[in-house]
Amino acid sequence: MNTVDHAVEVIITDHGEGMTEDVKKHIFEKFYQGDPSRKSEGNGLGLPLVKRIVELCNGTVSVQSTIGRGTTFTVTLPL
Repeated sequence: MNTVDHAVEVIITDHGEGMTEDVKKHIFEKFYQGDPSRKSEGNGLGLPLVKRIVELCNGTVSVQSTIGRGTTFTVTLPL
């Protein structure tokens, strides 16, 4: 967690398989699941809810991902 210019920045990183550009385009859409093999494990609402809550707090959420290297989510909230 970082404090930058009157904001708090939380960075969450994994070292998993990463996401394609097509998956990244849709991850904040309701009910979207980028991995069809996991359809029974969730309903595709987690990231859209995170984004909505962060935006209601005047913050931002972004994602960077590289196939084979992992994914990083950055959430920035004003103080």
